[in-house]
Amino acid sequence: MDNFEAAWDRWQPLPSQFSGEVPTASALIGANSLEPWLEARYSELASSGYIMEAAAAVGLLVRLWVPTGTQMAGATPPSGPAARWAEGLPSRELDALERFALERSGRLQEELYELPGMGADPTPQDVRRMAYDRDALECVLTVLRLAGRGTMLAPELGHCDDAAITVASALPITPGLENDPLLRAVGRKRPFAWWAFEVDFGYVGTRRTPGPYWR
Repeated sequence: MDNFEAAWDRWQPLPSQFSGEVPTASALIGANSLEPWLEARYSELASSGYIMEAAAAVGLLVRLWVPTGTQMAGATPPSGPAARWAEGLPSRELDALERFALERSGRLQEELYELPGMGADPTPQDVRRMAYDRDALECVLTVLRLAGRGTMLAPELGHCDDAAITVASALPITPGLENDPLLRAVGRKRPFAWWAFEVDFGYVGTRRTPGPYWR
């Protein structure tokens, strides 16, 4: 058997799903509830089963879930159980997760750079999809960082963000995007994120950068 045949025998495709159980919302936030928009987005990601979306669902709650009302008393951040899960993931699955995220980020970057040359302006639906894709990548990065990874994805997302800033004038502003609850939540946590840049929170451009409940 030559070296190529030996390598082929050892080769296995990257896993497209996690081999173990992915934490449910209740495992992350206990008996607390999700706002309807957050529950809808979490369910959309978690029901996919694909490794990237499954990780993004976990990262979404770590990043954007905030206890409200009576939930604030004694609420614990979902980052604890999420970190325990992420730290226990097999290296091969973490490698696959980052590889898939890098590919997704590269495609988004290409799509952004192509916007100025399009024959027609992007639709609000196009912009929303790109914004949601970028946010999902941020959720994946959150999980990777909990596992001590993400050193390759973080700079790639920086390049993606540079592309978005370059073509910002080609992205239409619509009331639907201004009022999108996920983008508004991103803007409250990270007001300078381009995928929430169309939301006017009254402090964009100032030094006020409010953090999440947990900080």
